[in-house]
Amino acid sequence: MSKNAKILIILLAVVVLAAIYLLFNLHSLARNKQEGAKVAQTSAVDLKKMETDYKARSKTILADYEKLAEEPDVKEAQIQGAKSRLLDLKVPTQFKDLHINLVLAMVKMEDFLKTGDANEKIASQQMINQAKASYGWLN
Repeated sequence: MSKNAKILIILLAVVVLAAIYLLFNLHSLARNKQEGAKVAQTSAVDLKKMETDYKARSKTILADYEKLAEEPDVKEAQIQGAKSRLLDLKVPTQFKDLHINLVLAMVKMEDFLKTGDANEKIASQQMINQAKASYGWLN
């Protein structure tokens, strides 16, 4: 066998191996693309569910908190319980500012109960009213 024939056979073998390699990789790339699309679709559904869940649960917690805040003999532990329930929620990105403000309002109410400073209670109520004005679904 001549030297040219050996080189030709080697080149042909390399081309065949490269073709086989590309076929397997294209198949796995297509499969990965499909899986990626499924994951993206699932995460979009999960985010929507998280948003719906956050709205419902935070509205309930806020209603409970407001009932507590109106009671004349409310205890600090009761406010802390409402704050803990709020802090346990998973917060969608678009509601992070709201969430922080609600927690701060509850902290101000705790400060009122500790110190008796009426300004803290007023500030807490103002923060709640502002949140309700900004997010109509809280009403």
